[in-house]
Amino acid sequence: MNNRFRYLCLICCVSCLLPTGCLRLPVKRSTTPVVVSSPLAQQLQELPETVVPVLVKQHGEDMVTVQVVLRGGPTTASPLPGLEALTLEAMLHCGSGGVAPAQWRQQLEQYGITLSTAVGPDYALLHLNCPERYWVRGWELMLEALFFPDFDKEAYQAFRDNYAAALQSRQQDPVFKAYQAGLTALFGKDHLYAIWPEGSYAAIAAMPLDSVVNCHGRLVSQRRLQLVVTGDVNPELVHSRVEEVFTDLKPGIRWPQPAELAWEEQRVVIDETVPKSLCTVTAFFPAPLPKATDAADYLLALEALSMRMQEDLCHQRYLACETFAEWVPWQVPFARVGFQSMHTYAAVKALIALLRKVRLEGFTEQEIATAHMHYLRQLYAQVQTSHGMASWLTAHYARGSLERILAMQDRLDLVTPESALKALNKYSSRIVWHYYGPPKQVNAKAFKMD
Repeated sequence: MNNRFRYLCLICCVSCLLPTGCLRLPVKRSTTPVVVSSPLAQQLQELPETVVPVLVKQHGEDMVTVQVVLRGGPTTASPLPGLEALTLEAMLHCGSGGVAPAQWRQQLEQYGITLSTAVGPDYALLHLNCPERYWVRGWELMLEALFFPDFDKEAYQAFRDNYAAALQSRQQDPVFKAYQAGLTALFGKDHLYAIWPEGSYAAIAAMPLDSVVNCHGRLVSQRRLQLVVTGDVNPELVHSRVEEVFTDLKPGIRWPQPAELAWEEQRVVIDETVPKSLCTVTAFFPAPLPKATDAADYLLALEALSMRMQEDLCHQRYLACETFAEWVPWQVPFARVGFQSMHTYAAVKALIALLRKVRLEGFTEQEIATAHMHYLRQLYAQVQTSHGMASWLTAHYARGSLERILAMQDRLDLVTPESALKALNKYSSRIVWHYYGPPKQVNAKAFKMD
């Protein structure tokens, strides 16, 4: 089977996910459907005339996923970093609707229902996943947790201690520490994106119950709330359920928007606070918003660059390193390209030599075709389940970029090696280099691109 045939088969697989349908644009809340040709827009609609925005994707799986999305960064419901994440988790572990925590969790297990939470730089969410035949019961239990948590004092103290210990363990992970240090180097310590949404161990371990109760009172409002529902569901039933529950919500306040980033031509940040030999080197580039005409070109350029880095650094030079190159489409977007390795100096020189070569020579048609196929393969693997589809939709719907991301899918077929190189050179001319590792491995001169 040749590569072209595999490529066509993959496109057909994505195209056949769901029958034909339409997307109602989340920005303009009208009753007139606007057709978008991307396969991911099929059987996708924003329900008209609901009190809060509701996106429904009918999916042929026997599981239903509901994500209650709370738009805004980590300081939206409270100025204390981590309090919102703690409050969301406490809602699921400290009793609800007058039922003790153990008995309430037993109800979830009885029906095969999963309730969980997640927080990020642009939004937080409460996540329901359950069998289709029990989704109404799952909806009821989710609403109990959202609006009527008991916050039992003894249950809260036990939960908080366990939560803080798990948080401390996660934040000691070298990959996490390197990533967070990179965001701080890029945005500055006071930027919303440099404030980790889960907070610190010390702050969470000492968080009183009163703070959690007060945060819960400010958590849900009309301006913050969105719903994403995927699975074998009836949109009319979803509409009626939403209207009977969320009509009386307070409007709430606008959440703070992340500040734009002023990129310099080149800046190098050396962080030598890591005692171990493993280091992380990251080059941060500006990136286009999904609405940009060259967003598709940039996306495939990064995919092709990622594969070139893996081949050059790991397979040809035999450097023991893990490479990465990704576009981060937050409200203030950026790209991160780099590696983790024990061979610091050699890997830095190899990466810079590779970037120079790519900037001059560009990509081949085969590399762009392979990058396109790799992107579609990853996307298809994610959205083939109700849970994965909901997570992908939420990531873009919460940021107001879903329509643009779907439109960008249509432009991927038009990307050429020349357009990919043009987009990469346009944005990678300004770089923030970040070294996170042991001392005396490299200095700022090692990162010169000229």
